[in-house]
Order: sequence, then structure tokens, then C-alpha cells
Amino acid sequence: MGGIGETQTAIEYMYADRNTYERIYWITAIDHASLLSGYRKMAIMVGLKNLNMKPVEMAKVMLTWLGRKQSWLVVIDNLDDINVITGLLPPNGPHQHTLLMTRDQR
Repeated sequence: MGGIGETQTAIEYMYADRNTYERIYWITAIDHASLLSGYRKMAIMVGLKNLNMKPVEMAKVMLTWLGRKQSWLVVIDNLDDINVITGLLPPNGPHQHTLLMTRDQR
């Protein structure tokens, strides 16, 4: 249900646990294009050299990059169509966490 504070809760979590993670990224996933744009922005932030690839390839490069890092949080906000993230969900492990913000009750 929208408007009950999902985003604010995520912000509070990020603030409270900011020392747990070396890196924190926030991606909006209103649609497939915004999700891919978020991964591109992450690539720019981390200094990826080759930015001349297709958006899906860029996202997959970033997912591989995340898998090699030890401590991060990725918040994926406004993921109201769960199909948007198909094949593009970051790998999780110890100190490698993804927080999905969605109104989809599934």
C-alpha cells in the first residue's frame, strides 16, 4: 500500500546501519528503463571505464561487480511491477544485501 512510509523506512534503515556497509546504492525501478538507468549510474559512481554498452549488458556487468565486493546494500525503490527485476537482481551473501521497496503484495 502506497503512502505508509516504505521509502522512509528504507532511509531510516540505511541511516541506522550505514556503518555495516562499505557501499550503499539507491535505484528507482518504476519501469525497466529506470532500473537500467540506475545500474548505469552505479557504473559511473564506481568508475567503470567502458560505458559504451547496451543497458542490459551494463546492468549485468554491475551485478558481477557487486558479486565481487564484500559489503554493500542496494535499495531498489518503487518496484511495483516485480517483472522489471527479472534477471537483474543483485546476488546476496554476507553483508551483500538488497532491499526491495514495492507495493506488490506477492
